[in-house]
Amino acid sequence: MSAGARARATSVQRSLMWMGLTALALFTVSDAAHHLAKLKPAGACEAVADATADTNSDGVDGAFWALSVLDKACEKTMLRLARDGSKAKVVRGMAVELLAMMRSAHAAKLIKRALRNEEVRYYAKRARVINASPE
Repeated sequence: MSAGARARATSVQRSLMWMGLTALALFTVSDAAHHLAKLKPAGACEAVADATADTNSDGVDGAFWALSVLDKACEKTMLRLARDGSKAKVVRGMAVELLAMMRSAHAAKLIKRALRNEEVRYYAKRARVINASPE
């Protein structure tokens, strides 16, 4: 990674931490989503993925919901997280849910697989509702 890319990644991570994406307070998530929608910072998806990689925190929900304002920009990252069995269940489950929110072509298959997995079934059920709902 070049020095410029490292600096941009660090800047995005600082920005995301400042926004409090993993905070539980709804108003913080709302503010973060507004900020993301306005700025669409490059690297936001990976920064959130890195920040939540080893957590079981409920704050992951808010962080991933905030990323939904980036449309399909996070699809590759969410696919990687949803398929990675080493990630915390909340991270895998919310990745499937976000894929449903962004109307990913992969969502239905991942939901079906997740419904068979007791660890992430709760998230898969929510994702199934989202995926079946009209836009």
